[in-house]
Amino acid sequence: MRRIIEQLKEQREKAKDTFIENSFIKRNCKIDAPCPDTDADLDAIAELNQAISILENATMAKEQPVNCG
Repeated sequence: MRRIIEQLKEQREKAKDTFIENSFIKRNCKIDAPCPDTDADLDAIAELNQAISILENATMAKEQPVNCG
């Protein structure tokens, strides 16, 4: 599970880099020229954040001892 979380974190960092690069391109983009979809980049980052959070929470819950009274 840790390996998957690390892979998702690496993907998130790449997605952040892509968002930054695309934001610079979009900022200098001409009105009639095709521009990168930075909203899609942000959606990808948000989805990766959610997946990482879910997996980390599941891992932490699994590792915590259960008190039975």
